[in-house]
Amino acid sequence: MSRYLRLIGDRYGKTPGQVALRWLLEQENVVPIPGAKNAEQAIHNAGALSFRLTSEEVTYLNEATKA
Repeated sequence: MSRYLRLIGDRYGKTPGQVALRWLLEQENVVPIPGAKNAEQAIHNAGALSFRLTSEEVTYLNEATKA
């Protein structure tokens, strides 16, 4: 799974964690609550708000999590 997150992240200049958080944001009826111990981590988490995944990427990640 991390390989897929890394590949997608490279496309957007984002980290795997930001892609995973963005994927959760794209889900219906899911409200992710990311943790942050300091401002740097909060800023990193906020990076998930600056891009959108394509429907194909969301479907791909959905399928990857079923495996």
